[in-house]
Amino acid sequence: MNIIIIIHAIQSFLLSMLLLTPRFRSKPNNILMIIMMGCVMYFIIHGLDINGIVTRWQHAYLQILIVLPPPLILCYWYTYIYGKYPTRSYFIKHLIVPVVALVGVVIANMTGTPVEIVKTILGELAFLMHLVYPFFMLNVLQDFYKIERNRIAETLSYNSEKVSILKIFGFMMLFHSTIFLMQYNLPFFIPEMHNSVLFIYAQVIFLVLLQYLLTWIIIRMPVVIHFSDDKVGLAAFRKHVKSGMSYENAYDTAQKLNRFMDREKPFLNPLYAVNDLSRDMGMDYLKVTETLNGLIGQSFNDYINNYRVEEVKRLFRDPEYSDESNLNIGFAAGFNSKAAFYAAFKKFTGITPTQCRKECCE
Repeated sequence: MNIIIIIHAIQSFLLSMLLLTPRFRSKPNNILMIIMMGCVMYFIIHGLDINGIVTRWQHAYLQILIVLPPPLILCYWYTYIYGKYPTRSYFIKHLIVPVVALVGVVIANMTGTPVEIVKTILGELAFLMHLVYPFFMLNVLQDFYKIERNRIAETLSYNSEKVSILKIFGFMMLFHSTIFLMQYNLPFFIPEMHNSVLFIYAQVIFLVLLQYLLTWIIIRMPVVIHFSDDKVGLAAFRKHVKSGMSYENAYDTAQKLNRFMDREKPFLNPLYAVNDLSRDMGMDYLKVTETLNGLIGQSFNDYINNYRVEEVKRLFRDPEYSDESNLNIGFAAGFNSKAAFYAAFKKFTGITPTQCRKECCE
Protein backbone atom coordinates (compact mmCIF):
# COMPACT_ATOMS: atom_id res chain seq x y z
CA MET A 1 0.00 0.00 0.00
CA ASN A 2 2.90 2.38 0.73
CA ILE A 3 4.18 1.96 -2.83
CA ILE A 4 0.72 2.69 -4.27
CA ILE A 5 0.45 5.82 -2.12
CA ILE A 6 3.89 7.09 -3.18
CA ILE A 7 3.31 6.44 -6.89
CA HIS A 8 -0.06 8.15 -7.00
CA ALA A 9 1.04 11.04 -4.80
CA ILE A 10 3.82 11.70 -7.33
CA GLN A 11 1.35 11.42 -10.24
CA SER A 12 -1.04 13.90 -8.61
CA PHE A 13 1.85 16.28 -7.95
CA LEU A 14 3.08 16.08 -11.56
CA LEU A 15 -0.45 16.69 -12.89
CA SER A 16 -0.83 19.73 -10.65
CA MET A 17 2.54 21.06 -11.85
CA LEU A 18 1.43 20.57 -15.46
CA LEU A 19 -1.52 22.86 -14.79
CA LEU A 20 0.93 25.59 -13.76
CA THR A 21 2.62 25.67 -17.14
CA PRO A 22 1.82 28.65 -19.43
CA ARG A 23 -0.16 26.48 -21.86
CA PHE A 24 -2.62 25.35 -19.19
CA ARG A 25 -2.62 28.40 -16.95
CA SER A 26 -6.20 29.62 -16.66
CA LYS A 27 -8.58 30.48 -13.83
CA PRO A 28 -10.37 27.10 -13.72
CA ASN A 29 -7.08 25.23 -13.94
CA ASN A 30 -5.63 27.26 -11.06
CA ILE A 31 -8.32 25.88 -8.78
CA LEU A 32 -8.01 22.40 -10.30
CA MET A 33 -4.30 22.56 -9.46
CA ILE A 34 -5.15 23.27 -5.81
CA ILE A 35 -7.54 20.31 -5.79
CA MET A 36 -4.84 18.03 -7.22
CA MET A 37 -2.39 19.25 -4.58
CA GLY A 38 -5.09 18.37 -2.06
CA CYS A 39 -4.99 14.82 -3.42
CA VAL A 40 -1.24 14.81 -2.77
CA MET A 41 -1.87 15.91 0.82
CA TYR A 42 -4.49 13.17 1.23
CA PHE A 43 -2.07 10.51 0.01
CA ILE A 44 0.57 11.78 2.46
CA ILE A 45 -1.88 11.86 5.38
CA HIS A 46 -3.10 8.32 4.71
CA GLY A 47 0.49 7.15 4.38
CA LEU A 48 1.37 8.70 7.75
CA ASP A 49 -1.75 7.17 9.28
CA ILE A 50 -1.07 3.68 7.96
CA ASN A 51 2.48 3.76 9.30
CA GLY A 52 1.49 5.24 12.68
CA ILE A 53 3.76 8.28 12.29
CA VAL A 54 1.28 10.91 13.55
CA THR A 55 -0.30 11.13 17.00
CA ARG A 56 -4.06 10.92 17.42
CA TRP A 57 -4.45 14.68 17.93
CA GLN A 58 -2.14 15.47 15.03
CA HIS A 59 -4.35 13.25 12.90
CA ALA A 60 -7.43 15.11 14.16
CA TYR A 61 -5.97 18.43 13.00
CA LEU A 62 -5.02 16.94 9.63
CA GLN A 63 -8.52 15.51 9.33
CA ILE A 64 -9.91 19.04 8.99
CA LEU A 65 -8.75 18.76 5.38
CA ILE A 66 -11.58 16.31 4.63
CA VAL A 67 -14.15 19.14 4.80
CA LEU A 68 -12.25 21.39 2.37
CA PRO A 69 -12.79 19.59 -1.00
CA PRO A 70 -16.54 20.32 -1.40
CA PRO A 71 -16.14 24.15 -1.22
CA LEU A 72 -13.04 24.02 -3.46
CA ILE A 73 -14.75 21.84 -6.06
CA LEU A 74 -17.79 24.14 -6.00
CA CYS A 75 -15.50 27.12 -6.70
CA TYR A 76 -13.83 25.17 -9.52
CA TRP A 77 -17.29 24.33 -10.94
CA TYR A 78 -18.35 27.99 -10.75
CA THR A 79 -15.12 29.21 -12.38
CA TYR A 80 -15.28 26.53 -15.07
CA ILE A 81 -18.83 27.55 -16.00
CA TYR A 82 -18.58 31.33 -15.80
CA GLY A 83 -14.90 31.79 -16.66
CA LYS A 84 -14.32 33.96 -13.59
CA TYR A 85 -13.62 33.39 -9.91
CA PRO A 86 -16.53 33.52 -7.46
CA THR A 87 -16.91 36.74 -5.51
CA ARG A 88 -15.04 37.02 -2.23
CA SER A 89 -18.28 36.86 -0.23
CA TYR A 90 -19.33 33.69 -2.12
CA PHE A 91 -15.98 32.05 -1.36
CA ILE A 92 -15.95 33.11 2.31
CA LYS A 93 -19.51 31.85 2.79
CA HIS A 94 -18.47 28.34 1.80
CA LEU A 95 -15.33 28.42 3.94
CA ILE A 96 -17.29 29.06 7.13
CA VAL A 97 -17.73 25.36 7.91
CA PRO A 98 -14.02 24.43 7.53
CA VAL A 99 -13.01 27.44 9.68
CA VAL A 100 -15.56 26.55 12.36
CA ALA A 101 -14.29 22.96 12.25
CA LEU A 102 -10.72 24.16 12.86
CA VAL A 103 -11.78 26.35 15.78
CA GLY A 104 -13.81 23.45 17.19
CA VAL A 105 -10.80 21.09 17.10
CA VAL A 106 -8.62 23.68 18.86
CA ILE A 107 -11.23 24.17 21.60
CA ALA A 108 -11.75 20.42 21.95
CA ASN A 109 -8.00 19.89 22.35
CA MET A 110 -7.76 22.62 24.99
CA THR A 111 -10.75 21.31 26.97
CA GLY A 112 -9.65 17.69 26.96
CA THR A 113 -12.48 16.36 24.76
CA PRO A 114 -11.79 12.73 23.73
CA VAL A 115 -10.08 12.79 20.35
CA GLU A 116 -12.28 9.98 18.98
CA ILE A 117 -15.37 12.14 19.48
CA VAL A 118 -13.70 14.99 17.58
CA LYS A 119 -12.71 12.71 14.70
CA THR A 120 -16.22 11.24 14.51
CA ILE A 121 -17.82 14.70 14.39
CA LEU A 122 -15.44 15.75 11.61
CA GLY A 123 -16.23 12.55 9.73
CA GLU A 124 -19.98 13.11 9.99
CA LEU A 125 -19.49 16.71 8.85
CA ALA A 126 -17.48 15.51 5.85
CA PHE A 127 -20.23 13.02 5.00
CA LEU A 128 -22.90 15.74 5.02
CA MET A 129 -20.83 18.19 2.96
CA HIS A 130 -19.92 15.59 0.32
CA LEU A 131 -23.60 14.63 0.15
CA VAL A 132 -25.00 18.17 -0.15
CA TYR A 133 -22.44 19.98 -2.29
CA PRO A 134 -23.15 18.11 -5.56
CA PHE A 135 -26.61 19.68 -5.42
CA PHE A 136 -25.09 23.15 -4.88
CA MET A 137 -22.96 22.47 -7.95
CA LEU A 138 -26.01 21.39 -9.94
CA ASN A 139 -27.80 24.61 -8.95
CA VAL A 140 -24.93 26.68 -10.36
CA LEU A 141 -25.32 24.93 -13.72
CA GLN A 142 -29.11 25.36 -13.62
CA ASP A 143 -28.75 29.06 -12.87
CA PHE A 144 -26.40 29.38 -15.81
CA TYR A 145 -28.85 27.75 -18.22
CA LYS A 146 -31.97 29.12 -16.49
CA ILE A 147 -33.38 25.64 -15.96
CA GLU A 148 -35.87 24.72 -13.26
CA ARG A 149 -34.46 22.98 -10.20
CA ASN A 150 -36.35 19.70 -10.68
CA ARG A 151 -35.06 19.11 -14.22
CA ILE A 152 -31.80 17.42 -13.31
CA ALA A 153 -31.52 15.09 -16.30
CA GLU A 154 -31.96 17.93 -18.79
CA THR A 155 -29.40 20.05 -16.96
CA LEU A 156 -26.72 17.38 -17.20
CA SER A 157 -27.51 16.70 -20.86
CA TYR A 158 -26.67 20.25 -22.00
CA ASN A 159 -23.13 20.53 -23.34
CA SER A 160 -22.64 16.93 -22.29
CA GLU A 161 -19.02 16.74 -23.41
CA LYS A 162 -17.88 19.97 -21.81
CA VAL A 163 -19.47 19.22 -18.43
CA SER A 164 -18.04 15.68 -18.25
CA ILE A 165 -15.38 16.67 -15.75
CA LEU A 166 -17.99 18.46 -13.66
CA LYS A 167 -20.18 15.35 -13.57
CA ILE A 168 -17.18 13.25 -12.56
CA PHE A 169 -16.56 15.51 -9.55
CA GLY A 170 -20.22 15.52 -8.58
CA PHE A 171 -20.77 11.76 -8.77
CA MET A 172 -17.44 10.99 -7.11
CA MET A 173 -18.31 13.36 -4.27
CA LEU A 174 -21.54 11.45 -3.68
CA PHE A 175 -19.57 8.20 -3.75
CA HIS A 176 -17.06 9.62 -1.27
CA SER A 177 -19.91 10.55 1.07
CA THR A 178 -20.88 6.87 1.33
CA ILE A 179 -17.32 5.99 2.37
CA PHE A 180 -17.46 8.61 5.13
CA LEU A 181 -20.92 7.36 6.15
CA MET A 182 -19.65 3.79 6.61
CA GLN A 183 -16.33 4.78 8.15
CA TYR A 184 -17.85 6.84 10.94
CA ASN A 185 -21.13 5.00 11.54
CA LEU A 186 -20.47 1.27 11.08
CA PRO A 187 -18.28 1.13 14.24
CA PHE A 188 -21.38 2.01 16.28
CA PHE A 189 -22.92 -1.28 15.14
CA ILE A 190 -19.73 -3.32 14.63
CA PRO A 191 -17.29 -2.22 17.39
CA GLU A 192 -14.40 -4.30 16.01
CA MET A 193 -14.34 -2.02 12.95
CA HIS A 194 -13.36 0.94 15.12
CA ASN A 195 -10.05 2.37 13.81
CA SER A 196 -10.01 -0.34 11.15
CA VAL A 197 -7.30 0.15 8.52
CA LEU A 198 -9.86 -1.08 5.96
CA PHE A 199 -11.37 2.40 5.72
CA ILE A 200 -7.96 3.97 5.14
CA TYR A 201 -7.42 1.55 2.26
CA ALA A 202 -10.87 2.46 0.92
CA GLN A 203 -9.94 6.16 0.99
CA VAL A 204 -6.68 5.50 -0.87
CA ILE A 205 -8.46 3.39 -3.49
CA PHE A 206 -11.04 6.16 -3.91
CA LEU A 207 -8.29 8.74 -4.53
CA VAL A 208 -6.60 6.46 -7.06
CA LEU A 209 -9.92 5.93 -8.86
CA LEU A 210 -10.62 9.68 -8.92
CA GLN A 211 -7.16 10.37 -10.30
CA TYR A 212 -7.56 7.86 -13.12
CA LEU A 213 -11.06 9.09 -13.95
CA LEU A 214 -9.85 12.68 -14.24
CA THR A 215 -6.89 11.60 -16.37
CA TRP A 216 -9.15 9.49 -18.59
CA ILE A 217 -11.69 12.26 -19.12
CA ILE A 218 -8.95 14.79 -19.92
CA ILE A 219 -7.34 12.46 -22.47
CA ARG A 220 -10.66 11.40 -24.01
CA MET A 221 -12.16 14.90 -24.09
CA PRO A 222 -9.45 17.59 -24.12
CA VAL A 223 -12.20 20.21 -24.42
CA VAL A 224 -12.82 19.88 -20.65
CA ILE A 225 -9.50 21.61 -19.93
CA HIS A 226 -9.31 25.34 -20.57
CA PHE A 227 -6.11 26.35 -22.32
CA SER A 228 -4.69 29.75 -21.52
CA ASP A 229 -5.21 31.03 -25.07
CA ASP A 230 -8.78 29.74 -25.38
CA LYS A 231 -12.09 31.17 -24.30
CA VAL A 232 -12.57 30.50 -20.59
CA GLY A 233 -15.93 29.44 -19.24
CA LEU A 234 -18.50 26.82 -20.15
CA ALA A 235 -19.72 28.90 -23.04
CA ALA A 236 -17.56 32.00 -22.63
CA PHE A 237 -19.94 34.46 -24.29
CA ARG A 238 -18.24 36.40 -27.05
CA LYS A 239 -20.36 38.85 -28.93
CA HIS A 240 -20.20 39.19 -32.69
CA VAL A 241 -17.92 41.96 -33.89
CA LYS A 242 -20.83 43.93 -35.36
CA SER A 243 -23.26 43.08 -32.59
CA GLY A 244 -24.27 45.23 -29.67
CA MET A 245 -25.51 42.20 -27.75
CA SER A 246 -24.38 42.02 -24.12
CA TYR A 247 -23.95 39.00 -21.89
CA GLU A 248 -27.19 39.93 -20.09
CA ASN A 249 -29.08 40.08 -23.41
CA ALA A 250 -27.80 36.65 -24.39
CA TYR A 251 -28.67 35.29 -20.96
CA ASP A 252 -32.26 36.53 -21.28
CA THR A 253 -32.50 35.20 -24.84
CA ALA A 254 -31.28 31.75 -23.75
CA GLN A 255 -33.99 31.60 -21.12
CA LYS A 256 -36.67 32.48 -23.70
CA LEU A 257 -35.33 29.92 -26.19
CA ASN A 258 -35.32 27.13 -23.60
CA ARG A 259 -38.86 27.91 -22.51
CA PHE A 260 -40.08 28.01 -26.09
CA MET A 261 -38.47 24.65 -26.87
CA ASP A 262 -39.99 23.09 -23.75
CA ARG A 263 -43.45 24.49 -24.34
CA GLU A 264 -43.88 24.25 -28.11
CA LYS A 265 -41.50 21.36 -28.94
CA PRO A 266 -40.67 22.63 -32.44
CA PHE A 267 -37.84 20.08 -32.60
CA LEU A 268 -40.46 17.41 -33.43
CA ASN A 269 -40.48 18.88 -36.93
CA PRO A 270 -37.51 17.23 -38.72
CA LEU A 271 -37.24 20.18 -41.12
CA TYR A 272 -37.14 22.82 -38.39
CA ALA A 273 -34.23 25.21 -39.00
CA VAL A 274 -32.58 28.11 -37.22
CA ASN A 275 -34.46 30.55 -39.49
CA ASP A 276 -37.73 29.01 -38.31
CA LEU A 277 -36.66 29.43 -34.68
CA SER A 278 -35.75 33.08 -35.13
CA ARG A 279 -39.07 33.68 -36.95
CA ASP A 280 -41.14 31.93 -34.26
CA MET A 281 -39.33 33.79 -31.49
CA GLY A 282 -39.62 37.11 -33.30
CA MET A 283 -35.87 37.54 -32.96
CA ASP A 284 -33.10 38.50 -35.31
CA TYR A 285 -31.26 35.50 -36.81
CA LEU A 286 -27.88 36.74 -35.54
CA LYS A 287 -29.26 37.18 -32.02
CA VAL A 288 -30.39 33.57 -31.93
CA THR A 289 -27.20 32.11 -33.37
CA GLU A 290 -25.00 34.31 -31.22
CA THR A 291 -26.81 33.15 -28.09
CA LEU A 292 -26.56 29.51 -29.10
CA ASN A 293 -22.90 29.62 -30.10
CA GLY A 294 -21.63 32.25 -27.68
CA LEU A 295 -23.54 31.52 -24.48
CA ILE A 296 -25.07 28.04 -24.60
CA GLY A 297 -22.00 26.76 -26.43
CA GLN A 298 -23.84 24.66 -29.00
CA SER A 299 -24.54 24.92 -32.70
CA PHE A 300 -28.20 25.02 -33.68
CA ASN A 301 -28.04 21.37 -34.80
CA ASP A 302 -26.59 20.26 -31.47
CA TYR A 303 -29.04 22.40 -29.54
CA ILE A 304 -32.13 21.00 -31.27
CA ASN A 305 -30.79 17.43 -31.39
CA ASN A 306 -30.15 17.62 -27.67
CA TYR A 307 -33.89 18.16 -27.18
CA ARG A 308 -34.72 15.35 -29.60
CA VAL A 309 -32.54 12.92 -27.67
CA GLU A 310 -34.31 13.86 -24.43
CA GLU A 311 -37.65 13.33 -26.19
CA VAL A 312 -36.51 9.87 -27.36
CA LYS A 313 -35.58 8.96 -23.78
CA ARG A 314 -39.03 10.11 -22.64
CA LEU A 315 -40.76 8.03 -25.32
CA PHE A 316 -38.73 4.97 -24.33
CA ARG A 317 -40.50 5.17 -20.96
CA ASP A 318 -43.94 5.73 -22.52
CA PRO A 319 -46.02 2.48 -22.60
CA GLU A 320 -47.72 3.66 -25.79
CA TYR A 321 -44.39 3.33 -27.64
CA SER A 322 -43.34 0.01 -26.13
CA ASP A 323 -43.93 -1.84 -29.41
CA GLU A 324 -42.27 0.77 -31.63
CA SER A 325 -38.75 0.27 -32.94
CA ASN A 326 -35.92 2.53 -31.83
CA LEU A 327 -35.76 4.11 -35.27
CA ASN A 328 -39.50 4.88 -35.38
CA ILE A 329 -39.23 6.54 -31.98
CA GLY A 330 -36.28 8.54 -33.27
CA PHE A 331 -38.37 9.72 -36.20
CA ALA A 332 -41.22 10.56 -33.80
CA ALA A 333 -38.81 12.76 -31.83
CA GLY A 334 -37.86 14.75 -34.93
CA PHE A 335 -34.84 13.01 -36.41
CA ASN A 336 -34.95 12.66 -40.20
CA SER A 337 -32.44 9.85 -40.72
CA LYS A 338 -31.06 6.79 -38.97
CA ALA A 339 -27.49 8.10 -39.15
CA ALA A 340 -28.38 11.45 -37.58
CA PHE A 341 -30.40 9.74 -34.85
CA TYR A 342 -27.70 7.28 -33.78
CA ALA A 343 -24.89 9.84 -34.04
CA ALA A 344 -26.71 12.41 -31.90
CA PHE A 345 -27.82 9.83 -29.35
CA LYS A 346 -24.30 8.52 -28.91
CA LYS A 347 -22.94 12.06 -28.65
CA PHE A 348 -25.30 13.25 -25.94
CA THR A 349 -25.66 10.06 -23.88
CA GLY A 350 -22.49 8.10 -24.53
CA ILE A 351 -24.53 4.94 -25.24
CA THR A 352 -26.67 3.54 -28.04
CA PRO A 353 -30.47 3.85 -28.18
CA THR A 354 -30.75 0.09 -27.55
CA GLN A 355 -28.67 0.31 -24.39
CA CYS A 356 -30.63 3.31 -23.18
CA ARG A 357 -33.98 1.69 -23.87
CA LYS A 358 -32.93 -1.39 -21.93
CA GLU A 359 -31.97 0.78 -18.94
CA CYS A 360 -35.20 2.80 -19.16
CA CYS A 361 -37.41 -0.27 -19.29
CA GLU A 362 -35.73 -2.26 -16.51
